Amino acid sequence: MLHRLSAKDGTELFLREYEPSVRHPDPRTLLLVHGAFEHGELYDHAGRFFAARGWRTLIPDLRGHGVSGGTVMHVRRFAEYVADLRSVLSYADADPARTAIVGNSMGGLATARLVQNADGGGPSPAAAAALCSPLLRIVTPVPPLVLVAGKVCRLVRPRTRFAVPANPDDPIAAARPDDPLRHDSVTAAWFFAVRRAVKAVWKDAAKMSTPLHVMQSGADRVVCPVAPGRWINRVGSEERSCELLPGADHEVFQEADWRRHAERLSRWFDGHVPVRVRSTARRAA
Repeated sequence: MLHRLSAKDGTELFLREYEPSVRHPDPRTLLLVHGAFEHGELYDHAGRFFAARGWRTLIPDLRGHGVSGGTVMHVRRFAEYVADLRSVLSYADADPARTAIVGNSMGGLATARLVQNADGGGPSPAAAAALCSPLLRIVTPVPPLVLVAGKVCRLVRPRTRFAVPANPDDPIAAARPDDPLRHDSVTAAWFFAVRRAVKAVWKDAAKMSTPLHVMQSGADRVVCPVAPGRWINRVGSEERSCELLPGADHEVFQEADWRRHAERLSRWFDGHVPVRVRSTARRAA
């Protein structure tokens, strides 16, 4: 099913919902968050995969991505993405005790900030979260003059656009050069909002209590592949784990053997998100 909903500030968000093929009166919910320059359609296969395993799967287009509203690749504060995810879960009436979230790359950063309560929206809306090759450290070099220009533009013209050169080490992006929903520039405000979020996700790591699993691609040349292994040790969650996927490129769900990774992630979620009907008390509420 396809939905259009309004974010907290009125921005229209596009949402794909995959109903579980396994009948259940009250299925669990899985929210899958794409990365920067991507959109939810690229994860259609993953949506069908988890739906076949009994999950009601939600895959939104983040604002400024895909067919959602908002200025392309622009936010003033990274918390706008976090608030949008809360809007999606609220719209879907997802029970936090039976909800899982998985975020990819920048979507992993947004997922981490969500469970850290970065937008002040309340407790974690999920029983478990997973990050796939999360953006925990920016590795793309920015020329000093461009960085200075960006800082000035952020203050006086925050929507000024800066081209992002194609990454020759990103084979998935190279495989879809004609994707009409993929963009090749960001605004000055977006870049610095993301940079601040990266710093904050380390600073607030101890605030996390949601069970967390990280899957990091071993051959990742888009984000820093060693950052998750260091960051996970700062995370406050009692149940936390990090695994390296040898030979895998950046986008875990776009790998040739993505099903193997998805199966392992599905089993981990099964161990942390209960399959049960909502309580009578919650129904009455």
